[in-house]
Amino acid sequence: MKNEKLLLALLAAVQFTNILDFVIMMPLGPQLMPALGIVPRQFGLVISAYTFSAGATGLAAAFLDRFNRKTALLALYLGFGLGTVACALAPTYHWLVAARALTGAFGGVLGSLVLAIVGDAVPESRRGQAIGLGSPLFSEIISGTSAAIASQPTSPNPSCHDNIKATEHVRSWSKSFSRSSR
Repeated sequence: MKNEKLLLALLAAVQFTNILDFVIMMPLGPQLMPALGIVPRQFGLVISAYTFSAGATGLAAAFLDRFNRKTALLALYLGFGLGTVACALAPTYHWLVAARALTGAFGGVLGSLVLAIVGDAVPESRRGQAIGLGSPLFSEIISGTSAAIASQPTSPNPSCHDNIKATEHVRSWSKSFSRSSR
């Protein structure tokens, strides 16, 4: 049971970084568009490159069952991490799109593999609880992180400061759905 909790914590951390990496780009638009000299249509491709790539590799991921799950997870997470670093270091728009596509190629399959590992490691009677372990926490952290980034004073959009208030509102009503209130 102790090893199962450790495994679930590690898988939750992997899934959290995967989800955060996917959504972190959206609130960065006001900072990235002027820095890269791109228009909103081009920024939309930066966002979409991850999704398109994740979808394409997700369809081709059936071959993963041939490999050890731990080895596959480590290889995918390494590729995901390298893609994320490539995004941070991308000097131009085209490099950023390519880096987002690389990150999506690994990240899309990574999410499915995490669920497969949970399915292998946790008995069926507790599987739903194990899969839903971090969902409320992830939504709180991601919404707070996104709002904090979007509301930076460097943002040219003054209405972004309202995101903090919106996040506080979401937190107030989402607590009624948390496990502790039952």
